[in-house]
Amino acid sequence: MKTALVPYRASFPSLPDAHAAFHAEHFGQKRSAVLQELRCVSGLPEVVRSLNPDILYKLVVPEGTLLQQGKDGLFRGVFYKDGGIDKHAKFAQVSPSLLDAAKVVSSQVLLISIAMQLNRIEQMVNNLSIELHRDRIAEIYSGVDQFDKAMLFTEITTRNQAIGNAVQTLHTGLYKTIAELKSRIASAPDPENSIWYHLVPWNNKTEQAKEAMALAAESFGATLLGIRTLAECYSVLGEIEATRSTLLDYFEKVEQCKVETAAEKARLVEFSGSHPPQEPWVAFHQSLPEVRRQLGELTGLKEAKPVDTQVEIEFMPHELYGAKDGNLP
Repeated sequence: MKTALVPYRASFPSLPDAHAAFHAEHFGQKRSAVLQELRCVSGLPEVVRSLNPDILYKLVVPEGTLLQQGKDGLFRGVFYKDGGIDKHAKFAQVSPSLLDAAKVVSSQVLLISIAMQLNRIEQMVNNLSIELHRDRIAEIYSGVDQFDKAMLFTEITTRNQAIGNAVQTLHTGLYKTIAELKSRIASAPDPENSIWYHLVPWNNKTEQAKEAMALAAESFGATLLGIRTLAECYSVLGEIEATRSTLLDYFEKVEQCKVETAAEKARLVEFSGSHPPQEPWVAFHQSLPEVRRQLGELTGLKEAKPVDTQVEIEFMPHELYGAKDGNLP
């Protein structure tokens, strides 16, 4: 059973302010579409009348493992408050349009969650890198800038076209930067000393590692920024399958750069910032299982049939006033 969760409110505190505000507004618009569909569910108005207007409720449809149809031909749903069942409801089967709208909102929340995780790691990296080759990662920053400008459009078609252009630029930048990342990590000195190391008195692994890993960190940070922005772009465009395959591919490419090796090599660098030099690399490696799980949820939502999908919608009763019978308070 796949769950499409539509929360009452979503905030994105780990993103830049302008991005957080944009995604919060986009979330609100998509959630409004879900509520509009929900108002058209037959049998729901009668239940909403009896709900406490000052309490946050969650409607869970269906109850159990499958959509259960009663002898009266109606389907069961459950209203939760404070974590417990408050009321049972019977209403006509949830429409495909409501399921689709709920999946879109749930997918957006998952993708922005991934973007926030990457942003937190990127902020660690920013304390370690040095800007010596910004020209080589300029296309990623160009793609990010295109997305920033696309967020300003109010006309949806024009905005989506601009976001599509940003996606193409980000792909080009990521291809180049990940290739450089791999070579930077490989060129950094190994933490173990060979038998010949002490025979070369001018060897200074700490200094060598500082320069090499700073360059690697800049490529790493730009890569995280590019993937994070792609996740944001796809959350707006709603391309679930493209999102899953694309992000999984990029995460695999970064992992193939030997992130664990980079973490070991970074330990040679003196600790002079707010985070140990190896911490961002370790954090990325540790976050991969959760990120892959979330992308798996994304795929499950896309492929799930209506009878295999549970919709959970958090709402205040007043949001469903104005249902189609027009008689609610």
